[in-house]
Amino acid sequence: PAALGLALLAKPLMTTLFYRGEFGVRDVDMAGASLVAYAPGLVGFILVKVLAPGYFARQDTRTPVRTAIQALALSMILNIVFVLVLARTGWAPPHAGIAAATTCSGLFNSALLLSGLLRSGIYRPRPGWRRLGLQVVAASLVMGVVLVLGIGEIGSWLALGRWARVSALTACVGGGALVYFGAAYVLGLRPATLRVGRAAVPRA
Repeated sequence: PAALGLALLAKPLMTTLFYRGEFGVRDVDMAGASLVAYAPGLVGFILVKVLAPGYFARQDTRTPVRTAIQALALSMILNIVFVLVLARTGWAPPHAGIAAATTCSGLFNSALLLSGLLRSGIYRPRPGWRRLGLQVVAASLVMGVVLVLGIGEIGSWLALGRWARVSALTACVGGGALVYFGAAYVLGLRPATLRVGRAAVPRA
């Protein structure tokens, strides 16, 4: 939900924070395009922080470094590919391709770490992950629809004063959070679902 909200609120966020002085409309568009491309990578970046300790706890520092190098190599290749494609097609500003390559690199890195933990049997998923994933995705989509309807045209944000933009952005963030948690509750997600029970520790 945070990644989706960040992508949808990218330009309003840039307008609220930076639109004044030398930072004009074109700058809002350019910076917003980069933030939209970065937003999905938030999932990968957080997963790396969650999964890497699974290796460090076993004194395995090589695997996270190796996967990071592979992800870096992929990022370098995708940087060239995405920038060239965007420069020729005009689908988005070319510099957004660099952000998109970083996003793909983060997701690739987290996928490698997760597959390694699963393959070695260090991580064994508990029942209920699929249902939880569907609940989170469905609630996020409901939130996304509400945000799209509530944001409106970026031109209206540019016409607002500074504090009016702050108030509008705060309303979007707070309202989006309420919609997300409300939808998740309706879909059956409860705080107790997120509690992790104490795992049994085998005796020597």
